[in-house]
Amino acid sequence: MATYDEEGNGFGYKLVGCVTLSSLLLLVIKSTIIWSLPESNVDYRLQRTFITDKSVPGYVFDVCLATAGMLHTIFVLRGIMAKVQGQFSRSLTQSYEMRQTKYTLQWIKRMVTAFAVLILIALPFIFVLNYLYLVCDYNTNTVDIQAILGLLLTMTETYNLACTLFLYDEFPQLKKAVYKDFSCILPTPRENTSTVTRNEEAEAHFNNLRSMFEQGNVPNR
Repeated sequence: MATYDEEGNGFGYKLVGCVTLSSLLLLVIKSTIIWSLPESNVDYRLQRTFITDKSVPGYVFDVCLATAGMLHTIFVLRGIMAKVQGQFSRSLTQSYEMRQTKYTLQWIKRMVTAFAVLILIALPFIFVLNYLYLVCDYNTNTVDIQAILGLLLTMTETYNLACTLFLYDEFPQLKKAVYKDFSCILPTPRENTSTVTRNEEAEAHFNNLRSMFEQGNVPNR
């Protein structure tokens, strides 16, 4: 896999550009669908345009978009994992990049698993929501539909919190940064007060290099 020195920040710019264009396209499609509804009330259309999850069609549309995005994530994840598996680093920079890539892939896998659990739990409520709205002709502002929407939104926020905790758990650097910035809230990690001599530090370093060499992660110079 190419290093950051070889690629630079071009990949990041491409990723941000693709996400921005996709978001704008989906926003135009969503707004077009909402403004083509038979309701003539301008306030209703503006509310559904900017707060789409408060209406049944808007919420179902968001669920479809989230599911499609997660399926695309799974497709991309499989491609990246196929490239990462069996790769051996040839420099310390590439070794660091490989570890960060594996951390990211592990986080995405946990995020996809949590999304699958969320869909399994929320699917019955979504069926009931569509039944009340389409078959029973309930209005969006009725108590039953608003209660189900509130429950589904609570599930979504719980999923977002779980993904944040997964991110915090997978990246040690982020954990150290959180400990440093929120030391008044979170417990400070216990510092290692043992004195390590220079020889012991050098011996541990060479043992680590020897272990990497035996695994094939260090090239022959």
